[in-house]
Amino acid sequence: MDDLRAEILRGTPLPEEWNWSRQIIESVVTGITVSDLSLPDSPLVYVNPAFERMTGYTSREVLGRNCRFLQGTDRNQPGLVHLRNAVREGTPITTVLRNYRKDGTPFWNELYLSPIRDLTGCVTHFVGIQNDVTRRVELEGKLAYMSQHDILTGLPNRAVLMEKIDQAIQKAEGNRRLVGVLFLDLDNFKTVNDMFGHDAGDGLLRIIAERLRIRMRGTETAARLSGDEFVVVLENLRDEFEAKAILERLSQDIHRPLQLQGQDFLPSCSIGVALYPRDGKTAEELLKSADMSMYLNKHIHHQKAPGPSRLSRSS
Repeated sequence: MDDLRAEILRGTPLPEEWNWSRQIIESVVTGITVSDLSLPDSPLVYVNPAFERMTGYTSREVLGRNCRFLQGTDRNQPGLVHLRNAVREGTPITTVLRNYRKDGTPFWNELYLSPIRDLTGCVTHFVGIQNDVTRRVELEGKLAYMSQHDILTGLPNRAVLMEKIDQAIQKAEGNRRLVGVLFLDLDNFKTVNDMFGHDAGDGLLRIIAERLRIRMRGTETAARLSGDEFVVVLENLRDEFEAKAILERLSQDIHRPLQLQGQDFLPSCSIGVALYPRDGKTAEELLKSADMSMYLNKHIHHQKAPGPSRLSRSS
């Protein structure tokens, strides 16, 4: 192999006995490239057919160019920093980059880059082995999304909610502001399922979730807790009156009429509120206080006709 390596470094034709090596390289399904560091801008001096298929570029279009053209204008990726450091230090690296095909479509490229040294130990070339891992990255992204969001509504789930409350508490400790936790429970949701079916019930949950989502400001976060229960986290509150104003704004949105299976429907909900530090010092305590507040609100008014949500505070 040392003889083969020497031939590659000198750029001279390979002897006949090494033709099988080239055939192997050109038959693999992973992209292989060679960059020459001895030339200005370290251009590509070899790409195999798999690279051409992966990127849509022909060898004639890319030889003599630095491989950064694959990045398009996307030059601020974290992986590029590690890649440049590895090239500068002459060390191997594996990283995943967002690259772009000739037609402009993006793909995720898992790149293994390894230096080739001459007989004196100096790095003269880099060999790149490239795999299109777009499907894997997209699947990982979907799994990450599913681990943080409610699948039905797309709102953050309980795990994200609790983390958000913890973060809000930490901020409040430093700026002496309040944190509000609103606990929303839809009224008569079981009746909706019984009358219109579970598909209609799911549709109602999605509508309510969207109404909450579009009303969220930078310091507000809506999440679905479970079933017909939603929670809204309010950060940086000045006082209880600000929390009440936000609650009324949200309850008016929820109370707007809608249609379920062609029939008019007027949704309503019961809302409880808890404030940090008055009603709890931790996320769990605040959530429990807001839940109790909501329950009292629903119990007190359960015989009244459905209407806009009412403010109830935990004692």
